[in-house]
Amino acid sequence: ALENMNVKTYDIVNNNIIKAQDIITELLLSLNMNEGGEIAKNLFNLYLYFKKRLLEANIQKSSEIIEDVIGHLAALRESWEKISG
Repeated sequence: ALENMNVKTYDIVNNNIIKAQDIITELLLSLNMNEGGEIAKNLFNLYLYFKKRLLEANIQKSSEIIEDVIGHLAALRESWEKISG
């Protein structure tokens, strides 16, 4: 947990988590649910999960949750890089 943080650090963390949630919202909005089929549905669910986890991280001030989301997003990016070759 982030118990050793001061108020200013909390504000920075809060702002960065909100920015990450906004980026994920943009990813959600970019999905083509009509033509994307199963992949779009899976990504939609993943993105919603990431947003929920970031909200939990912000409330709990949990760096562990943030690290978990970062790990999932990094793996997803790696998959996209392999697909796009």
